[in-house]
Amino acid sequence: MNKNYSKQIRVCTMDKVKTNEVSEGISIDKILETSICRITGGSKSTKNNKITYLKDAVENFPVWLEGINSAEKFICIEMYIWEPKNYGQKVRDLLIKKLKQGVNVYLIYDWFGSLSAHIKGFFNPLRENGARVFTFNKLNVFSGMGVLSRNHRKSIIIDGRKAYVSGLCMSSDWEGDPKKGIPAWRDSGLELEGPIVLEVLEAFKGTLSDLSEVAFDEKPLPMRDLSQEASLSNAWVIATSRLTANMIRLDLMAITFAQSSVWITDAYFMPTKMYLQLLINAAKDGVDVRILVPRSSDIPWIASVSRTQYRDLLEAGVRIFEWNGSMIHSKTLVLDGKWARVGSTNLNISSWFANSELDIMLEGEEAVLPLAMAYLDDIKHSTEIVLSEDRKAQLANEREKLTPVERSRFTNMQSKALVRQMAYLGKSIDEIFRGSTEDQDVLDKAEFYSYLGISIVLLVLTILFFKFTDLIAYPIIFTSFVTTFLTGYRSFQAFRLIKNEKSDRRKGKMG
Repeated sequence: MNKNYSKQIRVCTMDKVKTNEVSEGISIDKILETSICRITGGSKSTKNNKITYLKDAVENFPVWLEGINSAEKFICIEMYIWEPKNYGQKVRDLLIKKLKQGVNVYLIYDWFGSLSAHIKGFFNPLRENGARVFTFNKLNVFSGMGVLSRNHRKSIIIDGRKAYVSGLCMSSDWEGDPKKGIPAWRDSGLELEGPIVLEVLEAFKGTLSDLSEVAFDEKPLPMRDLSQEASLSNAWVIATSRLTANMIRLDLMAITFAQSSVWITDAYFMPTKMYLQLLINAAKDGVDVRILVPRSSDIPWIASVSRTQYRDLLEAGVRIFEWNGSMIHSKTLVLDGKWARVGSTNLNISSWFANSELDIMLEGEEAVLPLAMAYLDDIKHSTEIVLSEDRKAQLANEREKLTPVERSRFTNMQSKALVRQMAYLGKSIDEIFRGSTEDQDVLDKAEFYSYLGISIVLLVLTILFFKFTDLIAYPIIFTSFVTTFLTGYRSFQAFRLIKNEKSDRRKGKMG
């Protein structure tokens, strides 16, 4: 069709949505960028960034210190957990040193995540030396359920020309304890240079404006020339806050478009039914869907709940791996070897709907390759959860009952998926066919222990509540009292407003 005609489409920009006249020949890339922008509430595509993948604390922590030490004008840090000792203290001491050198420091920490540091007055020396320190969502009598909303972001910005975004916090937990034989946590982060840094800075300023009326008037320093080394990949900052659900919308869209592979790493895997069903649909359609989660978690009950979701996934063809190390805290998504997400968002209701989160989405094989290779290495140090042989045989029999047309379609999908995987993975074909994980575990055993553990906990709670009714009565009474007080106070405020409005109207008539 050669005829050109124009039509109205809505083009999303960084600061607003406006209507433009465009030709019918708009590029697929432009449509994709516009879709991402709308889905995420305004995330802007940036190009020509230098993006460096950083694995674990051994690569992230030293680079953070180097970045902070190199600051010339200002440092911005937004952090969920800040440990008041060890690495956390080392960073604080370095910040005080930079303050004395005339560098401005802006710091946002989460009240709950950094509760120990908050109680101990850990941040007071920073304030005394001129740092602007802000607490996110501190508990008060009016918090109510809003106290569940946390700032789960982890970002550091240096002079507006370099940034770090990751799943790691300011805590030596990520370094492990060699003396006690505790290995380091597995986690992922990025070092960013280029236009993407200004978007990370905008996310920080957004949080700052919600917490304080302090004007942020710092001017970013000029960026160094990246023309010889910058990645040609696009990158987006996905900054979410309470009730926006921007990340789950983006994930669902991205997984829908995946053609060959969906590789997920998540620390606290408790997704919605809708998310699970999309993974199941993708696996049934021949996409190589893999999920890597902790085998032992710092929050044990989450691992148990996660295992109750395995069966439907495995029966659809999803491969599930449990990390054999102390803890895998990484939150990454790799699609088709061409798209990836790295940051703070976990696949659960809390991250999607309650917390403030920060992630970087990458497009392009050059930027995504380190994440894909790291994923393949991780599953080699994991245990794959598999169905029992009886269940495998049962599923095989069910597939045999397919009509010739259905069987042909199923086989065709499987063949195409295999070809796509072979074309992408190249040197990793051996890993696909032989499954070079450290071990395999049959689902029935893992599922049994998960349900048994949950039932025992519920039984103990039931007995305690039956024997000691005060255990449940007092919290309910307290909650009811607080709710009554808050609603009564709110009604009093509303009454005062009505009274003041009536008084103002009378004065107006008299005037």
